[in-house]
Amino acid sequence: MNAMMKKAGILLSVLGLIVGTSSCIMEERVVQFVISNGTCEEFLQYSETVTFSSTAVIDYANEIEQALLDNGVKQEDVRKNIVSAVLVSASYEVTDTTCWTTTCHDWNISGAITIARQDITEGPDTLIDYTNQSVSGALGKVIPAHLNRAGVDLMNKALEDFRLDLPGSNNPRLIVSVNNGSVSPAPSASDPIIFKWRACVVVHIVMSKDIDVPDPF
Repeated sequence: MNAMMKKAGILLSVLGLIVGTSSCIMEERVVQFVISNGTCEEFLQYSETVTFSSTAVIDYANEIEQALLDNGVKQEDVRKNIVSAVLVSASYEVTDTTCWTTTCHDWNISGAITIARQDITEGPDTLIDYTNQSVSGALGKVIPAHLNRAGVDLMNKALEDFRLDLPGSNNPRLIVSVNNGSVSPAPSASDPIIFKWRACVVVHIVMSKDIDVPDPF
């Protein structure tokens, strides 16, 4: 009886070891996660007329790559593990205003922000429209922007070119231009419109990653 009990005890121990070991068996699975990245560009506006423009160039490939690296993506996985990347929103904000007259007043502006590719011939296309926007009303406030389809398509194409990593179009550089068409009241040499503002875009980048998870079976 004692011998049988000892054998049974050994068997139970082995079974327990098997069960315990099976709970540690790992299975490789692919998961997806989203990285949200915002890119902003600031413009200084000075004009004595109702029309004015400003231009900036953004190394967008570097912006995307740095955002992924900052979120723990390995250098070798930056491009090959992107599932998709799309523009989701845009905004603008006045960061500073300057008054040259004894009596300061507000300005209402209308125009568009366009984008084009510098690395290849594409655009310019309108990304953001702004109509009768109060300058002081946007001071220190993030204003959601109306997005134009043509500009969105150009942005998404730049993101897709980065993902595909094809020579000749895999390092998108964006030309961002402010093209203001009207100001009320009209500026003049003695009363110029002067302010700083920032335009921002937000993209969502879907990444895939292989991870080891416990196999429940």
